[in-house]
Amino acid sequence: MLLIDAHLLFLQALRKLLSSPPLGASVQVATRLIDAPAILRAMPVDLVICDVSAAGLGGADLALLAVGGLKTPVILLADGDETPLLMAAVLSRAVGFFRKDTPVEEFLEGVGTALRGGSAVGRDLLEPALAALSEREKTALTLSARRHSMPSIAATMGISKDAVREALDGAYRKVGLNGRLQAIRWCTKMGLTQPELAIRD
Repeated sequence: MLLIDAHLLFLQALRKLLSSPPLGASVQVATRLIDAPAILRAMPVDLVICDVSAAGLGGADLALLAVGGLKTPVILLADGDETPLLMAAVLSRAVGFFRKDTPVEEFLEGVGTALRGGSAVGRDLLEPALAALSEREKTALTLSARRHSMPSIAATMGISKDAVREALDGAYRKVGLNGRLQAIRWCTKMGLTQPELAIRD
């Protein structure tokens, strides 16, 4: 693993956590994102864990990590006051999003999910994002992200297609999405496209 953060004390604490059981990972550290490509070229890295401020606005600088076409998964971390920046990065190429005060067990579970090819979002980010949506908006958004057609969503929810459009427009506006493709990416990373999750009307 490669850890990127400007704060050496935090880096060393996180390195100790990740190199200890249950993960027992080999961990490299860097204090600047710009140093990461050389590390990625020199050794195989299965996961990058990066401070969101080091990754640039909304995770825009993460292209630096795509060395030689590699698609190393990235988890972004943020301080509490950087939560809006972390949420803005959900549509970036990162696969994990956690605040630095996330419980250790939850963070380690997210690291494991990212290593297995999945996406992971801290509960302290997911719950407020979903709380901003009405149940109708959340249901319409989730069904749309699961690639249901407009008539199918309307039939499932027992409302008109116009009411579905209104619910989707409201959800897009509240979450900051620009259309269905972004909604699919956002919902996938937030874990809302998993069929086992219950949808309530």
